[in-house]
Amino acid sequence: MSNTDGRVVLGNRANVLRSIEACPVFTVRTGTVKGSQKKVVNRGRWSKEEDAELKSLVEEVEGLSRTGHIDWSKVASHFPDRNDVQCQQRWCKVLNPSLIKGPWTLAVSKKLVLSD
Repeated sequence: MSNTDGRVVLGNRANVLRSIEACPVFTVRTGTVKGSQKKVVNRGRWSKEEDAELKSLVEEVEGLSRTGHIDWSKVASHFPDRNDVQCQQRWCKVLNPSLIKGPWTLAVSKKLVLSD
């Protein structure tokens, strides 16, 4: 159902909550196409232990890799309820030590302003 301005109208709060509760658990197939194994995926927060394990695995895999490529499905196989995309995203956007977090430096700010 959509509104006159094109926005989707979900209904009242009770209906939305009921539909969320009725959603099946998100699953990801593992194995072959014919295989019926399914991996239940945790879509919640990462624990400190999971972060530490992911850091350790990535550092180990990077040290062994000649090409610098990380096989995220192999990394995810060490986590019973995380998939390859979750592992890759967690590493690339949160845990990677080469990420620069915090406020922009004055030099970067000047580059952005001058690039217009």
